[in-house]
Amino acid sequence: MIEDYAGKKYYIVSTSTDKFVIGGRKKTRHTLHLRNGFSIVFADEPDVAIRDKKNTLRVAIEIKGSMDKAGAQTRYGEAKKSFGKALKEHGQCETIYLASCFTEAVNEQIKADAQVRKVFNLIEIMDEADKREEFLKEIFVHQIRI
Repeated sequence: MIEDYAGKKYYIVSTSTDKFVIGGRKKTRHTLHLRNGFSIVFADEPDVAIRDKKNTLRVAIEIKGSMDKAGAQTRYGEAKKSFGKALKEHGQCETIYLASCFTEAVNEQIKADAQVRKVFNLIEIMDEADKREEFLKEIFVHQIRI
């Protein structure tokens, strides 16, 4: 969805995909190089990283798509670890949690932790054009400023 939107708006100058091994595990990273010098990196941790012209991490996005309420806190815990690493790399980094299942406990944890700066519901983004536009506007207008 992010790549499709950037392509339709002619924001992408080039793309690259590279494969590497970390800890014996094969990994793939797909990068969109944007016309303003920013890059959007799709990888494992974070799921989506947005870096500026100087390669500074500006935005970390974690995506959790499962609808299983019983595992919602576990998935948030995984995302929280990724956000912790991102904030350690750059304390001013915007952190966005994109999930399809929010329980009351997860919402309370998000508020208490203060690591997640923005939250979006994945189901709403996929199903509702206005919610999708709101999310994409956050990424491209407010964060990347393209």
